[in-house]
Amino acid sequence: MKLKRNRPIVRLIVGAFQNAFCKQVLLALTILTISRFIWFVANVFWLPAIGIKNYLTAFVLGIYFDIPVATFFFAPVWLWVLFAGSFREKYPKVNRWLFTLSAMLCLVLNAIDTGYSKITGKRSGYELFQQIGDDGNKIMPYLSNNILSLLGLFIATLIIYRLVPTPKKQYPKIIQCNKPLQSLLLLVMACGLGVLGYRGGWQLKPLRSVDAANFSYPEIVPLISSTPLQMMGSWQRSDLPTLQFSMGIREAETLVYGGRSTSNWQNGIFQPKPNIVILVVESLARDYTGFGNGNPYTPYLNTLAEKSLYFPYCFANGTKSIEMVPSIFCGIPNLMSEFYINSAYSNNLMRNAFGLAQDQGYKTAFFHGANNGTMGFRSFLLQNGLATYHGIDEYPNTKNDFDGNWGIFDAPYLKHVSHCLDTMTKPFFTGIFTLSSHHPYTIPSEYANGLPGKKETIQHSIAYTDIALQQFFASASKSNWFDNTIFVITGDHTSHSDSEYFYSQSGHYEIPLLFYSPGHLLPKSLHKSILHKSISQCDIIPTLWQLLGSDNPRFGFGRSALDSTYLGYSTHFDKNLYTLVQYPYVLGLDENGKLLYYHKQIRNRNKAEKLIPSGAQFDWMNSTLKAQMFLFSHALRHNTWQ
Repeated sequence: MKLKRNRPIVRLIVGAFQNAFCKQVLLALTILTISRFIWFVANVFWLPAIGIKNYLTAFVLGIYFDIPVATFFFAPVWLWVLFAGSFREKYPKVNRWLFTLSAMLCLVLNAIDTGYSKITGKRSGYELFQQIGDDGNKIMPYLSNNILSLLGLFIATLIIYRLVPTPKKQYPKIIQCNKPLQSLLLLVMACGLGVLGYRGGWQLKPLRSVDAANFSYPEIVPLISSTPLQMMGSWQRSDLPTLQFSMGIREAETLVYGGRSTSNWQNGIFQPKPNIVILVVESLARDYTGFGNGNPYTPYLNTLAEKSLYFPYCFANGTKSIEMVPSIFCGIPNLMSEFYINSAYSNNLMRNAFGLAQDQGYKTAFFHGANNGTMGFRSFLLQNGLATYHGIDEYPNTKNDFDGNWGIFDAPYLKHVSHCLDTMTKPFFTGIFTLSSHHPYTIPSEYANGLPGKKETIQHSIAYTDIALQQFFASASKSNWFDNTIFVITGDHTSHSDSEYFYSQSGHYEIPLLFYSPGHLLPKSLHKSILHKSISQCDIIPTLWQLLGSDNPRFGFGRSALDSTYLGYSTHFDKNLYTLVQYPYVLGLDENGKLLYYHKQIRNRNKAEKLIPSGAQFDWMNSTLKAQMFLFSHALRHNTWQ
C-alpha cells in the first residue's frame, strides 16, 4: 500500500528527515564525537589502561550521552528546521549560522576541559563560570596561552559552516497555519521527541554525567560524558557560597580534623579480617525505638542494643535518604541547598568507604531493594569505589514481593541479602538499605494485624521492619561468616513524630547507632557499653576503622568517636541555615556567619533554653561550624575532598 503524502505523520517524517534534518543530526553527533576524541588525546596520560576494546566501547557509549547535548544545545536549529515555515527557504543562511553557533558553543566548552581536565580529573559543570568570574582569574592569560587552540576553533568554525547540510529545494510545509489540528498534533509529537532526547531515554531521571558509571569503568566517566552534558546537569542548581570568615585553611583544618591528616585504613588487629555489614534502616529515628525512647516498635532491636556498643547521641547529617549515602560512605555532610549526589560536584575525585575497603582486600556490595536508578545511588557509589550494586533488577522474585510503591518488602529482601552474603567471597564490606518504613508505609497483608502502632503509619512499618531484621539475623546466624562479622545498625534520617521535640534542630536529626559483634570482636571495654559523645553519620566509618585497629583515623569530615581528642558534634544544613549540635547545645548560622540561634535543648523537652552567645562553649562551636562551612565550600570548589 502506498503512503499518502498528505497525511500529517507521513509529511512530518518526509519533511523533517528526508532532507537536511537527519543529516544535521548526524553531523552534530559527529562533531561531538570528534570533540571527545580530541579530549581523549589530550588526557589519555591520566586515564587507566583498560584496553582498546573498552575505549572503543566508551566512544560508542559517548554517542548515547551526546543525544541530550544534541537535543538541547542545537535546539534553535531543530526549531528553525521544523517550524520556520517559508522563512526557511527565504533565509537559508540562518540555518547554517544557527547550526555553526550551536556547534561552536559545544566545542568551546569541550575545549576548555581538554586542558582543564588535566588538573581537575573531571568534566567542568556550571561552577566553572563562577571560577572564571572570580576576581583572581584573568581571562587574557588563558587566551594568550591557548593561541593554537583558538586558531583551531576558528578553522573548525569555517569548516562546520561549509558542511552544514541545507536543502537544495523547498522544504515541505510541515506546519500549516490553516490546519490547526494537524499543527497541534505535529507540535506535540515534536515536543515529545525533544523531551525524550533531552532526558536521554525513559529512565527515572534525565541522563547525567555520573550515570556513565553504570555502563563502563568509573575512571573513564569524563571520557564517556562531555562538558556540555555536565553543564546541563548543573546550570540550574544553586552554587556554593564563597565562605572565608577570616580564617585560613590550616586553621580550619585544625578545628575540623583535629590536626590529623587523612588516615588510610590499616590492616588492623584482626586475622582473618572481619566482615562488615552497615545496615541502614529507612527512617529509623530514636523516637521510634524502645532502647532510645521507650516506644514498643522495636523489640528485636532492643535486644541487639543490649549486646552492642551503643551511641545514644548520634545525629543524621540530613533529612533525606539521598543525603545519607555521601554522609556515611564518603564523610560528606550535605552543607548546601541541593543534594550532593545531584550537584555539579558529584563527580569530584574521591574514594568512598567501599573503594577503600576494596583496597584492603574486601569484596564490596550495596543492597537496596528499590529501582536501580533510585536517588542516583548506583551511579554515585559505582563511580567512587563500589564493586557491585544490587537493586530490584537483581532480585529474583519481584512479582510476588513488590510492595506496589518503592520496591521489595523488607522481610523477603533481607532474606535474599542473607543468601547473597553466603555466596560472597570473604571478607566482605557491604551496605544494606531497607525501604518498607518509607511513606506510604506499605507492609505485607499478613503483618497488618498484631503490630504495635497505628496502621499505615511510620510506627507500624518500623515494627514490621524490626521483624524483618529479626528474620535476617536469624538467617545470617546459621552462616559460617556470622561470628566473624561486625554489624553497624543506624538510620538514614528521621520522619514523622507525635512529639514536638522531634521537630527541633536537634531532635529532628536523632538516629540510633549500634555496633554489634556476635563473635565478640569488639574490645572488652566496649562490649555491651554506651558512649555518650555526640557524633554524626560522618563519624561512623572512622569509628569502625579504629575498632579494626587504625590509629585515630578521619574520613572526610568524620572522625572516630573513640578518639579522646575529638569532642564530638554533628552538622547539618536546613532551610538555608547551618547548624552544629553538641548535645545539649545547638548553634545556628546563616551563610555569612551571622548567629541566628544558640540554645540548650534537653532531650524530649519541647522548649529550648536560650543562651548568651559567649564563653568557651560558644566560641568553640561558632568557630568549628564556620570552619566546616569554609572547608566544605573550598574542598568542593577546588576538587580537593580527601
